[in-house]
Amino acid sequence: MPRQRRQWAFQADGDGPGKLHSVDELGYSAREILYDAKEATRSSSESATSHRVKQRQRMRDYRHALALEAKYLALQVQELETQLLELTKRNRRISIDSCLPWREVATALHEAAVTATDERDALKAHVRDTRHLHNVMKAWVLQHHRGPMRSPSAAAALSTWQHTHLLAHEPSRRLGFEWITNQMFHHTSAILEQCAFPPLVDSIATTFLDIHFQRHDDDDGGYTMIQRHQTLFHTSLATATAILQALYLKQTIGVGVTQDLDTSFLHDSGRYSRQNSEGNHFIHFLRRVFTVDDRQLVIVGRNVLGDDKYPVGDLVRNGLAWIVVREIAPNCVLYQNYFVCEQLHTPAGQYITLADDAANKGLTLTEMNDERMWREFERAAVARQIQGIQSVEARLHMLFDAKRIPVD
Repeated sequence: MPRQRRQWAFQADGDGPGKLHSVDELGYSAREILYDAKEATRSSSESATSHRVKQRQRMRDYRHALALEAKYLALQVQELETQLLELTKRNRRISIDSCLPWREVATALHEAAVTATDERDALKAHVRDTRHLHNVMKAWVLQHHRGPMRSPSAAAALSTWQHTHLLAHEPSRRLGFEWITNQMFHHTSAILEQCAFPPLVDSIATTFLDIHFQRHDDDDGGYTMIQRHQTLFHTSLATATAILQALYLKQTIGVGVTQDLDTSFLHDSGRYSRQNSEGNHFIHFLRRVFTVDDRQLVIVGRNVLGDDKYPVGDLVRNGLAWIVVREIAPNCVLYQNYFVCEQLHTPAGQYITLADDAANKGLTLTEMNDERMWREFERAAVARQIQGIQSVEARLHMLFDAKRIPVD
């Protein structure tokens, strides 16, 4: 196998330092040429002379190649060092231009954090001041310029979103229970805003109770009763929740339950019953308890105006109720009750007369014109309703203080 010829670095890189292509480019020295001539005259054999000359040339070429290799590599090292120095300087300039010292970065971040904290505290203080001003202004307006609250008419009460007709099909009934109560629950915040309870200044606030009857604007003869009740109970939310669940899901305050129609829907958090109302009229009432979180309880309830499985009576009424119990301090809960109820009417929408309504409530109206009769009815009905609310509140105080859950 023929021996491979050595590849020199200065021959492989034709564009390298000094551009050294071959040994022949360097040439021979005068001493080497003179030595070759003497050897040629001294030798007797031409072939031997030729061999020795070639051998000497190869050795001289090798030594020259080594010298060229060393020179080339030295030049290449010098060039690479120059490139390395340039790259180092360039990277150092980029680093200096693009990066800040960490102390300056830390200082800037600290200043930004302090500024953000100050702005947050200022905004919180502004929110507190604005909320306080809002509550004070609302309380003043309610005290000095109370306007009539807008109440739904019979047509509005029977609108689509408040539709309360239950089907006989059991799965559909349960969906109806859930849909009706969910609608009321999701309107809780809007209802509380609408009924405008007075702001709670401190935990020693007295009971607030407002009841009034509003005649409808049209000539249908009906009215709507609007009741707002707010008070404080010194009990825990857990105790209040247990007692109110027992009262509203197992018993009834102030109204006797004739028959429970369904008490097991929605994980036993709801109740649907037929109740004996004023004048021995039976109405259907649906209620449900929502535990919002560990600080708030919401109870919603409303009358059902149509039921295919359990037909309603000859008279119905559209009534809606919200009870919100919120813990405002340890062992102290705020109780808010909003109840709006229309006058009894037929399923077709015909209201009973004011005299019949008064008789159902146990009130006696003397013979007088319509306006005087209405004022007397309103005064007597409000007094009767206040007495009922005070009785309910007294019972709740007794149960909360004793921490006694009523049983069936």
